[in-house]
Amino acid sequence: MNQFEYLIPFVGIIYALAATDLLVSTHRLIIERKRFTAHAVPIIWAIVAFLMIINSWWGFLDINQKIVLENAGQLFLLSLLPLMLFLIASLSLPHKIKNHLNLWEYFCEHKAPFYLSHTIYLLLIPLVLMDFSDQLNVAQITRNIVMALVFLSLIWLKHWIWHLAAGSAFMLGLLMSIFKQSMQ
Repeated sequence: MNQFEYLIPFVGIIYALAATDLLVSTHRLIIERKRFTAHAVPIIWAIVAFLMIINSWWGFLDINQKIVLENAGQLFLLSLLPLMLFLIASLSLPHKIKNHLNLWEYFCEHKAPFYLSHTIYLLLIPLVLMDFSDQLNVAQITRNIVMALVFLSLIWLKHWIWHLAAGSAFMLGLLMSIFKQSMQ
């Protein structure tokens, strides 16, 4: 077995757990639909989390063929990306619905760790990939820093329209990215 065959199940399990957490939370909301008030913002961000999982898993398959891990520290660095996605997915939707839940209120209560997880994820991407690449993509790093600053600013913005606009823009960007990718 080569390194790729050992590595892909490890990382794949983490991505699968993130997707499972998101799907179970979605299922719970469908079953308990009479006990909560829906809101577009958390639903958009849950879709974004799922798209991030798909995009990252696909991207991992591509970079995995170029990676040669030399030590366990590099495996740790590489595993931080799917671990952060697991946190993002698990913060997207509630795990329990007690009495009556307002999805917007839930989102507001959890937006700081939610957006911080996004920020850390975006800043980790160039750090992790830089360890495995000979070239530095300055445009990618700049874009990730700008998006991280947007996520940090969303922590303090209270009106839902800002969160909806950011989530929608991020979702559209991810969709365009996903449909442009191919294995080469």
